[in-house]
Amino acid sequence: MQPYPCRPATEIIRAAGEVPHNLPGESTYAVEFSEMLGVPMEAGRGGGITMLPEYMDVVREWRNDNMTAEERNGDGNIFPVRE
Repeated sequence: MQPYPCRPATEIIRAAGEVPHNLPGESTYAVEFSEMLGVPMEAGRGGGITMLPEYMDVVREWRNDNMTAEERNGDGNIFPVRE
């Protein structure tokens, strides 16, 4: 198999040496992710505890505490449906 003829390209113009980053605690993406999926922020950040099946109990409890009236009167599905 021949190597793919890739060529480097500048997709976003940045100053030399500039590296986009977010310092710990400054990123807004965790909040956006949490709101979009309806899960606690720490669930989106991951970590060892979030991969245990028991963590779903934490998520369910959090969702029940943060559910809107429309969600409470809905079909009983406490997790949003992804489209």
